[in-house]
Amino acid sequence: MVAVDARDDGAVAAGGDDPLRQAEARAYRRASRIRGRLHRAVLAPLAIAAMFGGARIASALGTPGPLVLDAAVYAWAAIVALWLTALPFTLNGERAARRAGLSHQRLPGWFGDQAKGLAISAVVAPPALWGVVAALREWPHGWWVPVTIGSIGVELLFTIVTPVLIVPMFMRSHPLPAGPLADDLHALAARAGVRVRALRVLEASAKGSASNAFVAGVGPTRRIMLFDNLLGDDPETERQMAETRSVLAHELGHHASGDLWRMSAASAVGTAIALAAVAAALTRLPDALAHRSAGAFAMLPALFVCAALVQIVAGVALGAYSRRRERAADAYGVELIGDGEPFARAMENLCATNLAELRPPRLEQWLGASHPPPYERIARARSRGKENPSSGANGAL
Repeated sequence: MVAVDARDDGAVAAGGDDPLRQAEARAYRRASRIRGRLHRAVLAPLAIAAMFGGARIASALGTPGPLVLDAAVYAWAAIVALWLTALPFTLNGERAARRAGLSHQRLPGWFGDQAKGLAISAVVAPPALWGVVAALREWPHGWWVPVTIGSIGVELLFTIVTPVLIVPMFMRSHPLPAGPLADDLHALAARAGVRVRALRVLEASAKGSASNAFVAGVGPTRRIMLFDNLLGDDPETERQMAETRSVLAHELGHHASGDLWRMSAASAVGTAIALAAVAAALTRLPDALAHRSAGAFAMLPALFVCAALVQIVAGVALGAYSRRRERAADAYGVELIGDGEPFARAMENLCATNLAELRPPRLEQWLGASHPPPYERIARARSRGKENPSSGANGAL
């Protein structure tokens, strides 16, 4: 991969070629943004109609059974309606990904993954909705407090079970074979002070060309996950090992700095503030929209629309904090391995492989992007590597 000049607006190498596929990336991401806007344009009038029809929707979905049954029927109907509304856009996005070479799935496999996602939602959503409705009935003005506590608990539960229950549903994996790469990465984790129970390779190439690495789970479920696409055709060459090591060093930086708990705390605070704002809004909306006199189920469309609007503001703040933590993890990773060049090369490879824009639109970044723009991360890594060269985490660089 030819290094690019991060200051170059075209993000191409000297000579005018495009080794990072930025022309393709801009076209692909532009089309994705258009699909997102169209989807929101379809959702907006439907959401407004649902708010006005909140009482009728609740009456139509009501059952003679207990609250838990009412919550299940309402949740399942909402899941199906939202999935069908999004289907034309997600299906078009999957076809675009196949044309771009990012997806290798055929439609039956893609619909299979969609079905798995729907099944998970169908299991999780009813008890969550039951909790919201029960809180609305029991504490009409303070319902947001128990709902916030419950959402924090659910988030923590998913953090624990995702690597052992959720990820295997969508992607197969196998242990990283013993050898120089496994020894190197285990030594890197030990150097970072992060204890992991397993080092596994996700068989991502069976579904697409996406490339990444992450550390997932908490305590006994913590494990290092490597996409097989990240490892390349010859994962134990020194150059490839250095790039894999640098990507993992970034992820280890999150755990060494306690970013899981930092982000969980920030998310909890954001959720509490957002739900408190939603509760305040519901008391001020006209009854034609909030349907307070018609019961908790009738209020749900207004509640969810208010939550979606408030989440836009919360997303800006959480995105800014997330980008700050990503920069800190980048700096930690470069310091851990002692050289910024492998991380810069790895980021360039990820941009080319995943069709990511080096310079995404500024508005998109400001509205809550979780990571800094790649060009900035590449430039920082190279500058830090030049300022603080060393032999690397395991003496291999």
